[in-house]
Amino acid sequence: MVDTFGQPNPLVAFKDSRPPSASGSRRNNGLKSASPPQMYTSEEAPMAAEEYTGTTTVNSSPCKMPNSGRSNGSSNSFPKARNIANTANSNNNQRTESLLMRKKGLPWLLASAFVVIVVLLILCGFLLYVLYEHHGFHSQIDGTRPNSQVPQTQKLHQNSVDEAKTSTKWPKQSQKSMEVRFTRAAVLSENGICSEIGRKVLLQGGNAVDAALSVAFCVGALNPHSAGLGGGFLMTYYRRFYGKCTTIDARETAPARTNKDIFGNSSHEDGGGSSQYGYKSVATPGLLHGFWTAFKRFGSGKIAWMDLLMPTVHLLSDGFPVSELMAKNLEENRERIINGSHSGMRSHFTNPATGQLYQEGELIRDNVLAETLKRLALSHEPLQLFYSVNGDMAKLIADEFAANGGFITRKDLHTYRSVVDEQPLLVTSEAEPKFVLCGAKPSSSFAITQLILAVMLKFYPPGSNSSIPWHSDEYYHRLIESQKHAFAMRNKLGDPKFDKISEEFALNMTRADFVDGIVAEISGRGVSKWKDFAKSTKEFAPENSGGTSQVIVVDADGNAISMTSSINKAFGSLIRSPQLGLIWNDHMDDFSQPNRTNFYGLAPSETNFIEAGKRPMSSMSPMVVYHKDSRKVKIVIGASGGTLIPTAMSQVLLQLLAFNHSLKEAIDTPRLHNQFTPFVTDFEKEFPQFLVQLLRARGHNMTTNSRNFSSSVQAILTDSEGNLLANNDFRRKVHTYPVGY
Repeated sequence: MVDTFGQPNPLVAFKDSRPPSASGSRRNNGLKSASPPQMYTSEEAPMAAEEYTGTTTVNSSPCKMPNSGRSNGSSNSFPKARNIANTANSNNNQRTESLLMRKKGLPWLLASAFVVIVVLLILCGFLLYVLYEHHGFHSQIDGTRPNSQVPQTQKLHQNSVDEAKTSTKWPKQSQKSMEVRFTRAAVLSENGICSEIGRKVLLQGGNAVDAALSVAFCVGALNPHSAGLGGGFLMTYYRRFYGKCTTIDARETAPARTNKDIFGNSSHEDGGGSSQYGYKSVATPGLLHGFWTAFKRFGSGKIAWMDLLMPTVHLLSDGFPVSELMAKNLEENRERIINGSHSGMRSHFTNPATGQLYQEGELIRDNVLAETLKRLALSHEPLQLFYSVNGDMAKLIADEFAANGGFITRKDLHTYRSVVDEQPLLVTSEAEPKFVLCGAKPSSSFAITQLILAVMLKFYPPGSNSSIPWHSDEYYHRLIESQKHAFAMRNKLGDPKFDKISEEFALNMTRADFVDGIVAEISGRGVSKWKDFAKSTKEFAPENSGGTSQVIVVDADGNAISMTSSINKAFGSLIRSPQLGLIWNDHMDDFSQPNRTNFYGLAPSETNFIEAGKRPMSSMSPMVVYHKDSRKVKIVIGASGGTLIPTAMSQVLLQLLAFNHSLKEAIDTPRLHNQFTPFVTDFEKEFPQFLVQLLRARGHNMTTNSRNFSSSVQAILTDSEGNLLANNDFRRKVHTYPVGY
């Protein structure tokens, strides 16, 4: 540093190699000083030598008087120079003291800044905690809601509920599934990899339809035991902006060469001629037709058709892990796969590395199906390929069935049409706030599902004591009776195109007076007997279904889809197309046949007899529940599991709407099932024995589940703050989890 005169400051130990005059030309942002200090020669410049003791500044020596060198020799030059020196010393002292005071105050300044930063961090942490707890910015994986999310009615009963469950030995909630909270959109399916594809479609600007289709293509490929292009589906689609519900029925249809007596006296074990196995059991598939229809009519227009299929093509080419459920279904069908007359299943599902059927976790590829999907993805008119009389794939399919004794022809494919219904069944709840339940007409079983729920809500309206399901045998008695009455109506339902009475009857089942009549019957007597419903039927033990799959999507605009697809039994007909890689359905067994029960033990129904072009009755019941006034989605739900679908869905909905249970609790709770025929009630092994004994004492024929009784329910629930709670069912032994954002 230099002083005012351009000389080195003796009090600051900075070294500066510049000449004293350098400071006079120092720039400030490129501009020279407007009034540079007066310059002196080294001999004329005054000398200042000061010493700092920490308190005061002392002149160590008198200032040297400069030699003025002026010609007039004036005696006033000495005091003038001294005044200049004193002024310089005073300025230097002030600068030094200011600098030293800044140095002494620096630690305090740093300490103060540190304290301020710490306080700000604490405040930020508190705000994040508030957001985390009260605004749903987290994933809820333990199956319980934070206190802020639990409605007041549930808080009041929570202690008694927990106590009741503990004292009656109900099982704890499963750790194999989780309830997850999202703020904008959610996707559920029976394969986690496929759900991720749907999430990506939503993030790219697609809507619920785009996402659901991309997921369903994937599920049909990665879960070939439960769905695929060889089958069909039912879809319930809700558009919040319009407050409008639409359904699509893409169920399979009976080929033109079939009739109610086509299977004659063939047995269930007849691999070639039965309605359950082989090419004769295959109905005309409708899945692709329905998917293309949904894409063209309800897609966002922001996602290309190709982008819905290509992720699945890559997965099939690269390989994907075999799930526990696929391995289980392969093992259960080992005999037919290994020793069957058609080698397609055996060659594809035998691991070349081990020579055995694929086991859980092993990597499997399907290049044949990948090529089929790729051709469909790259086609501008995929229906021309698959359904047109002159379509390449249609020719392959027709030739394959002709060569193996099947019924499907190119004409059957060409005449197939999926059905879009803009006026589906709507049921409005009586209690406030009013909800609307939306589902498809027959061939769907929505009418049955909602009837079970409607009857039970008469006994247990919203706000009922939430501990009732944990200890009341009367509750389960009423539930069993409701299931009996609802399934007794099933034999009057069929394809409305062939039986107009069926549609009218389904509509009648949604009316309040119809519900009141059943409530009166249940209230007026104990356990109903077989003679109360029908004269006779042949009992046939119900079996588990592995050939159904569920996809649920809610997008950021509040649109919602529940879609259930199926090939009927696990691996359908147990036939794999050698040229296309499709697993063909066995939905001819969903029709009724004179004097015969079907695979699920359902008695024959004349309204469901086989007719060319007819759709068989289905247990699938995809459903959307929304607020009547606000039009916001409340519940999106669906299930897989054959005839167990209506009873499983109604039990979950009842726990949500009547008792305000959490979503995970409602899905995890052990269930029971009565489908009217056979006249028994099946229950899951975790169902408490004390209730089983009480129900038997009432006269119910209770039977332990010895056939791996299972139905998988998937659901999304909107909570009181608008968050989406999504939960998969742990009963489905596949690697799956909710996704969204």
